[in-house]
This record gives sequence, C-alpha cells and structure tokens, in this order.
Amino acid sequence: SDGTSKFLSEWRNEDEGVEKIVLNLSKNIGGSGGFYEGEKVAITKNADWIMLGDDDAYPTPNYIEGMTTYIEQYGEKCSIVCGRVLENNTYKHRCNFCDKYGQFLAPINLTEYAKKEVMIDVAGYLGIVINKEKLIKADLIRRDYFIWFDDVEHCIRLKKEGNIVCLTDYEIIHDTENQPNTLSWKEYYGWRNRTDIMKKHYSEQFIFWVIVMLIKALLCTIKGTSLTEAKMRIRGIIDGILGHMGIHDTYKPGWKA
Repeated sequence: SDGTSKFLSEWRNEDEGVEKIVLNLSKNIGGSGGFYEGEKVAITKNADWIMLGDDDAYPTPNYIEGMTTYIEQYGEKCSIVCGRVLENNTYKHRCNFCDKYGQFLAPINLTEYAKKEVMIDVAGYLGIVINKEKLIKADLIRRDYFIWFDDVEHCIRLKKEGNIVCLTDYEIIHDTENQPNTLSWKEYYGWRNRTDIMKKHYSEQFIFWVIVMLIKALLCTIKGTSLTEAKMRIRGIIDGILGHMGIHDTYKPGWKA
C-alpha cells in the first residue's frame, strides 16, 4: 500500500544492461517466504552464486568485487561468502554457536574483525553470497518460519555443504535504527523458530533447553516484564514443539502488546 509495486514496475522497465525480475506476491508471507520465492527463481538462472540481502542493507562500492575475487580462488570450498555488517556503529549479524542455554547464538568477538578472513557458523541474510550448487543440495530457506531465525536454520544446513566465510575488508551497511525496547509481535516467531531449530538440529539438548526456556518464560512476571510476554513465549515454545509454523493468527504484523 506504500507505492512499492508501482516503483518497482517502473524500475524494472529502466534499461540498465541487466535483466531485472520483480516478484509481486499476492499476500504477506513474511521475510522467510519472500526469500524462499526469490531463491526459487534465482536457482533457475545462469549464475553460480546468488547474493541475498534485506531492503535496508546495501554494499559499499568494492563489496561485490571483493566477494568475486575470493570466490574465484576459494569458492569451491564455500557455501557462503560475506563481508562484515555495520549497524548502529558496531558490527553485527556474523555469529557463532555458543553453549549458553537460551542464547545458543552469539556475535563473533569484535577482535575477530582484525583478521582478513573469519570462519563463522551463521551469516545473517545481509549481503551474503551463496554457492548455488550447495544451496540446491541444502535446499532453500524455510518459508514457514515467516520471520526471524530463518537464516540461522538455513546456515546450519548450508554449513554441512561448505564453509561460511566472512571477509572483513568488505562491508555491508545495515541502514536501520535502534528499535524501542517494547514487546513486538516478532518475538513470538523468535521463540517458536528457535524451538524448531533445537528440535531438528540439537535433539540431545532439546528437552533440557525447553525446560529452561519455559522456566524463563514463567519468570517474566517476576522480573517485571509482563504476563503478556510470558504467554507469548510459552505459545511460541509450544508451537515450535508441535510444528505449528507459518503466520500466527494472533501474532502477526500490526499486533501490539
């Protein structure tokens, strides 16, 4: 409703020497669904690598050149090649798994950015370049996640096919503002999708993780947050256990606590 469709239709018809494909989806299927539909088209095209990014993330001028140079030398071993992400004056979205229950993912230490090349576990979908052959082997992103942690789950599968490498000389700008510290409908998908990830990929820790997370959810009211947040967390965890994915009837864009 904000004129995006009209803008993209006009942009698509501007001759700039490249083929432009615009997908206008009939309903909101979330970021996960949008990436899925984009990947589905991209793997049919005559390209060996596919670059993905949000609409508020853009590369600095030498980014694609740097990715290409590295890929030409070492690409066969990689599933994903990416650069660092600058957001609100710090580096984010390049992560490793950690052993803390409830926080199984952590940004790489800022000291790692002093290295030219860092092997990582998870690269958020901000300027990543994916090897198409390995993408096909790992399969596409989970569209039923709707939003949040879809890139985490995808990276778990992609890393089984090849390395995930961050080249720190090259930068993506994530042009976004700090979000207010209020309860968002997106949090539901965070809890649900994290539960699904643990169930599918970390089955040995799954039961313990669920117990810890349910206790933390119940403690929300004691810690001074809210019963609303406790209910959202518990609903997300239960839906993750039961495999109730897609958009939730209550927690969808526009919901407010």
